[in-house]
Amino acid sequence: MSPDVHALTGAYALDALTGDERAFFERHLAGCDHCRREVDGFAATAALLGAATARLPPARLRPRVLELGDATRQLSPERTAGPGVHPGRRRG
Repeated sequence: MSPDVHALTGAYALDALTGDERAFFERHLAGCDHCRREVDGFAATAALLGAATARLPPARLRPRVLELGDATRQLSPERTAGPGVHPGRRRG
């Protein structure tokens, strides 16, 4: 783990921390406005980068995906999120 908690903002924004690192950083994040702003900025930048490289899939792919979706057994979602957990972050 980084000795400087402030160095974890980018990895947190990209969901690249281990469970222990994430818990450690989230405790810090609760009281650090600077890190919250930095995480928001990194997350926004990552979203823009993802959108910049996005491409529309071929039209012929849609019917096949829908067909496979109908044939695939849907499982109930795991209940892993708890109080204080960012809704988009996985735990682990």
